[in-house]
Amino acid sequence: MGLRNGSAHGIALDRVANVFVTGWALASDGYYYYTTIKYSSSVPPAVLLNSQLLSNQLVLSWTNAGFNLQSAPALTGPFTNLPAAQKICEK
Repeated sequence: MGLRNGSAHGIALDRVANVFVTGWALASDGYYYYTTIKYSSSVPPAVLLNSQLLSNQLVLSWTNAGFNLQSAPALTGPFTNLPAAQKICEK
């Protein structure tokens, strides 16, 4: 089934600045398919990543303990947390 002629047909904003967009697309089976997307206004604050060179080693630091340094063998993952980095960050 392929979708064609899709477009947004309505937009709304709620009291806390969330944006709702709704629309539909005509599919090759002759049916219309509807969707609504919510864009949340609750964006978390940016996390500042600091870097410095100490004794020829790169040291990364950040203030939000909810974030973790991760490593992966390739860009596509799988990613794993580096526990030693978490301990340094939380001090």
